[in-house]
Amino acid sequence: MNSSDRDEQKRAFVQWKNNLNAYKEYEASIADNLPKGIVSFFRLHDNFHDCPIKEIHIYTNRKKKLCCNIVLMEGNKNIALCLHDVCVLNVNVLDLDWCIQHQLSWGYCEFSYLPEDKISLSVLCDVENEFYFEFSDLSITEK
Repeated sequence: MNSSDRDEQKRAFVQWKNNLNAYKEYEASIADNLPKGIVSFFRLHDNFHDCPIKEIHIYTNRKKKLCCNIVLMEGNKNIALCLHDVCVLNVNVLDLDWCIQHQLSWGYCEFSYLPEDKISLSVLCDVENEFYFEFSDLSITEK
C-alpha cells in the first residue's frame, strides 16, 4: 500500500482486505468458544488497550487449581480478569524502558481456542514484555 506503483497498491489493498476478512472469521470462531459476554466486554473496553496492569496475582483455589488474577486500571475503575484452571503460564518481562511511564500496560491481546476445551490468551505489553496463558475458564469483574 505504500508503493508508488498503482498496481502494487491495488494488490496490497486487496490482500489487506482479504486478510482482514479472514481474521474477522477467525475471531468469530474463537468468540463462539469463549464464556458468554467476554468478547463484548473486551470490545466495550477497547480490548483494554494501554490500560496499566496494576496487579498480577497467581494462586491456587480451594480445588488446588492454579488461577491468575490480573487487575487493570481503566480510567477511575479497576477491572479484574480471573483465569481459572491455568495449565500454562509464561511471563516474559525483560525491560520496563519501553513501557508507558515505566509501567506495564495491556497492549494487544489475542484469544485462541485449544483442544480439550482450553483457551489461550496472548498479551503483548510493549516491545519486550509479554504474557501467555492457557486456561479453562475466564471471568471479569469491575471494581
